[in-house]
Amino acid sequence: MGYKEALEKAGATVHAFEYFGDYQGSWYAYVSYSGKIGWVQGAFGSCSHCDAFQNEFDMCYSDITDEEYQNKLYLFGEQYLKFIDSTESILEKLNQSKDWDLEADKIILWVENSVKNYKN
Repeated sequence: MGYKEALEKAGATVHAFEYFGDYQGSWYAYVSYSGKIGWVQGAFGSCSHCDAFQNEFDMCYSDITDEEYQNKLYLFGEQYLKFIDSTESILEKLNQSKDWDLEADKIILWVENSVKNYKN
């Protein structure tokens, strides 16, 4: 399980999903949710202190039921779906980050291709 699965559990259709960076970086997802289509994003890391999903789910859950686990997954994914960016907005943010984000150009290309592939 991971971020993509949490988004899907919360009711989103994930059209494209990708991690960028090495052991710490960003993830982007192109989703349809509640009549909207757009982008959600987050950060990931190499340990539970710097990765929200690991912090929430990498603990031992032997004392909770599968139903409780699935509910936690739903709630976790839902929090990202409250803020869906348009393609124009996400591209603008990425263009503004080119000075410090070494992967901005790579992400921009992936975003553009993801939208193009979805429309075809």
